Amino acid sequence: MKESLFTPNMFHKEIAMEKGLCNDDGTFKQEYFLLQQAYQYFLELYLDKVLEIKKYDELFFRSPLEFTPVEKSARDIYQLNSIFRYYYVRNTLYVEKLVKKDIDFVLSEYKSKNNILSDSMQLLIKRTFGTVISSDFFYLDTHTNYGPVSSEFMAPADGLVLGFRYDLFADGDKEDWIDKNFERTQFLNKVLEKQKKDYQNKLFLPISIIVYDDQSVKQVKGL
Repeated sequence: MKESLFTPNMFHKEIAMEKGLCNDDGTFKQEYFLLQQAYQYFLELYLDKVLEIKKYDELFFRSPLEFTPVEKSARDIYQLNSIFRYYYVRNTLYVEKLVKKDIDFVLSEYKSKNNILSDSMQLLIKRTFGTVISSDFFYLDTHTNYGPVSSEFMAPADGLVLGFRYDLFADGDKEDWIDKNFERTQFLNKVLEKQKKDYQNKLFLPISIIVYDDQSVKQVKGL
């Protein structure tokens, strides 16, 4: 297996230029970032429908072990606009790969504040998201790095990567923090293992779930 140290923050600028998503100097227009935000929103709605992510999100939120969600001001760029408390799409979204018709439709639906997953949008996401999330800059590489250089942050380059993060040190000043954190870690690993099994064969591509903390998100920059 050939692994890449490629961190997914590269873009197809020539394609983006052709779609009118770049300025003349090669920098991205604000519309590009809005398109990423819009696509993530509809993608997460679609994934929740197929994978029932909110069911697991709620499980952690209701747990007596107290998984405190990360404050929005402390979230990284991938988690910032997620519709979930703990989960988020960690893949870079190469929305420049979309055809112009799809770009216009996604932006139009998002700007109209249409917060439902219409049948048309569901079909669009189902048809396009495998291409949009694929890290295909190094076509011979089978895996991509989604965090610090470590095997736990490696995932299939053509797969869906879900991030999971909670506020690890929300109760770090309490005397029983070490014991409670151990219990949380045990519970988290057990649930995520079950979740991965539940997700087998639900999509046409591999699904990875990577747990992040303050340290691992600070070491990675880019989109």
